[in-house]
Amino acid sequence: MNEGLFTPPELTDSIEMPGNRGGSNWGMTASNPTNGTMFVVSMDIPAILKDERRAPPSLWNIPTSGTPAQKGKAVYHFYCERCHGTEREGAPPAIPSLVNAPTVFGSGTVKDVVKYGLKDMPGFPDLTSTLLDDLITYLGNPQSAPGPLPPGGEPPAGSGSAGSNAVRYWTGYGLQPSIISPPWSRITAYDLNQGTIKWQAPLGDAPQAAREHLKGTGVMLPRDGPVITATGLLFIATKDEGKLRAYDQETGKVIWSVDLPAASEGVPAMYEVDGREYIVVCATSAKQTEIPRDGPEAPSAEPVHRSYVAYALPENLLGQK
Repeated sequence: MNEGLFTPPELTDSIEMPGNRGGSNWGMTASNPTNGTMFVVSMDIPAILKDERRAPPSLWNIPTSGTPAQKGKAVYHFYCERCHGTEREGAPPAIPSLVNAPTVFGSGTVKDVVKYGLKDMPGFPDLTSTLLDDLITYLGNPQSAPGPLPPGGEPPAGSGSAGSNAVRYWTGYGLQPSIISPPWSRITAYDLNQGTIKWQAPLGDAPQAAREHLKGTGVMLPRDGPVITATGLLFIATKDEGKLRAYDQETGKVIWSVDLPAASEGVPAMYEVDGREYIVVCATSAKQTEIPRDGPEAPSAEPVHRSYVAYALPENLLGQK
């Protein structure tokens, strides 16, 4: 039952639209005070949430007895299942499938990503090398660990894991981009004088959608903000895709774009020297095609050329508006 903005998720699947990574976050707006227009970047990916009486994972959940596959099944159940599902199918492309993961990604990649995290996935540094090997054993052959899990260990007194009477509920991110049509992110221009929308435009193209030949999808999970100029332009860079675009503030039309040496997260900076405008972009993240295949500590598929990039706008542009 929806009782308003702060209604918590229920014990059954609850749709959150936009999901918990959207719609708009800090740094994702810009305003033109001369004509009362506000530009807002939003993420529209929904989430399916479900409250469970399952506390965050702990090593005390892992049984001290049993086969390596059974211990690996316990690691998956407590550390991975909340996001990747009971059948390890995930929710591609936001949450990858872990079916046959050691073969698809490589055992080293899986262990490194689980331990150190990658992009939007947190790491679990408390997992030992032995437990990571057990997880690989289970993911490689789930049928080797049939039946219920062996019981876990008992936490020591005073550890904070036992004896608590607090009633708490937990849920994963549950992001589900595939259940809606793109765009998954967009820029919206609001006329604050009239209280209306002037235009909307997708924020780039998601590399994950390229194999389907989709355009105008918006990037999946942007962490980028816009900056505007007095000459009627709006600049914004993109994560994953690694592009910088200039939009017309009045129409939302893309009038210029350039490939960056790496993906960008954050907000570009503008400055002016002797009547000429400059824009600086921090491009330091791996593009989607450059995500490491052998773990976060290994070289990426292609070297990431991290840099600050400055572009000069045409001379005398300040005098044109």
